[in-house]
Amino acid sequence: MSEIATEDRRAYLVCDKRIDEVVKDGIDIAEIDRKLLKKIEELTLYMIQQQKEIDELKTELKNKNQSTMKNITYLAILFMVVLLFNSCKKNGGIPHYVIDADLKTAFDFKPGTYWIYKDSISGRVDSFAVRSNMSNTGTVSGNYSIDGIKI
Repeated sequence: MSEIATEDRRAYLVCDKRIDEVVKDGIDIAEIDRKLLKKIEELTLYMIQQQKEIDELKTELKNKNQSTMKNITYLAILFMVVLLFNSCKKNGGIPHYVIDADLKTAFDFKPGTYWIYKDSISGRVDSFAVRSNMSNTGTVSGNYSIDGIKI
C-alpha cells in the first residue's frame, strides 16, 4: 500500500496508463468499467467468504459457551451434593459412654466440662468431654466394654 501512495503510482489506480499517455491517447471507459466490475466481484466474493467464516466462528463459540455452561452447571450440582452429604454427617467418631449412678453421684459432670483421668487398671491417662448430662433412674444392665475393659 505504501507504494501506491506515491504520485507516480496514483495514475495507475484507474487505468494501466500513465497520465501523459491518457492525455495523449485518451481512456477506454469500457475497459475501466470491466476492470472495476471484476474488482467489485472479487471483493464481494471475498466478503461472502469472510461472512461465512464469521458465522462458523460464532457457531463454534456458541457451542463452546454452551458446553462450558453445562460443565459449570454439573460442577455446581456436584459441589452442592457433596456439601449436602458432608453437612448431614453425624459425629459418629465421638463415642457415647454411659456412666453409672454411683459415679454420677461422686462427681458433678456438667455439660461442656473436660475431664482428664488415669485408668487404675492399665495406668493409661485419658480424657473426655461431657456433651450432655442426662439423668436416668435405674441401674445399668448388660455387658459394656470401653477400650477392651468390661464394665
